[in-house]
Amino acid sequence: MMGSVEQNKGGMHLDDKALLAVRDGLGGALASAGSALSGMLNRQVSLREEGVEQGVFGALRVPELGESLAFQVTAGDDAEQKGLVLLPQDDMRQVLGILMGGDPAAMEGMPFDEMNMSAAMEVVGQALDAAAGALAAHMGRPVRFAVEQGVAVDSPAEFAALLPAGRPLLSLTGVQSIRDVLEGRLCCLIPAELGLALADSHSEPAPEMPAPSAPAPAPAPAEQNLAPVQAAPPAAQTAPELDVRRPRFPQFTDQSSAVQALTSVNASLLMNVPLDVSIVIGKTKRRIRDILEFGPGTVIDLDKQTGAPAEIVVNGQLLAYGDVIVIGDNYGVRITEIVGTKDLLDSLNMSR
Repeated sequence: MMGSVEQNKGGMHLDDKALLAVRDGLGGALASAGSALSGMLNRQVSLREEGVEQGVFGALRVPELGESLAFQVTAGDDAEQKGLVLLPQDDMRQVLGILMGGDPAAMEGMPFDEMNMSAAMEVVGQALDAAAGALAAHMGRPVRFAVEQGVAVDSPAEFAALLPAGRPLLSLTGVQSIRDVLEGRLCCLIPAELGLALADSHSEPAPEMPAPSAPAPAPAPAEQNLAPVQAAPPAAQTAPELDVRRPRFPQFTDQSSAVQALTSVNASLLMNVPLDVSIVIGKTKRRIRDILEFGPGTVIDLDKQTGAPAEIVVNGQLLAYGDVIVIGDNYGVRITEIVGTKDLLDSLNMSR
């Protein structure tokens, strides 16, 4: 047996050998998650385990991460097996900056609105998928993680509500680094049931192969006048075929164009995020007194002359001009000029 699990007031308790086995498995899972992020970002990403502790929330030491993002994660099909992935907000801003092809440093102060939080959850989900695959291979059983929600927090007290009260946890602390970009800390609060399964996968002894039994003595042949028979030559032993393949490594290439980066595979995580598209035919200002007098038949003068193109606004940024047309029973617009592609990309990369 590699180690043992005891029960105490705080729940399950792993002894030193079992905890060492858990660290080994979680360290490999972190390394696999780093490899997945390397391929996603086209940068060398390293995730390294620093230590594992066990206990209940409040008794565990959580590294000081400042303004953080807390991602609530469920393990398997048990909704009670909840954990957290904690990352500094500034580190995630730089990750999203790389993903969208911009300057990571330009993302400082970017708010984590619905769109940006959705992108952050997708990044964490991709990393957890790789970690689950490594743990499944390590444990010999299926492992699945699902990111339920992401919340911006300032202190550990704020994310306590995301964890089941009183359940035993494992605290995994680590270091994340992206070459020439960042070096930061991370923390994962993991359901103790996963640690127990990891420890059990180490403690199970390997199956013993049965010893070959001695062959039974052959019966004495009866005396018969038989023609001599020549023994057949032994069959030639063929060597087993080996599956030899060239290893595949991620390509670390620079992307110089923001447009190329945003339309690349690496940015496909953001391609399904909806943006608001508005067609503006004109604007005006009115006093509150005049607005309160609006009614059926009121005519409002706009600041656009007849025949002037309409403005096509995407995500609050002017993208193009076009002519208003009628398509069947609906209005439409035919684009005549693109003017704001760079401004739109900047609005995705920087705080508005």
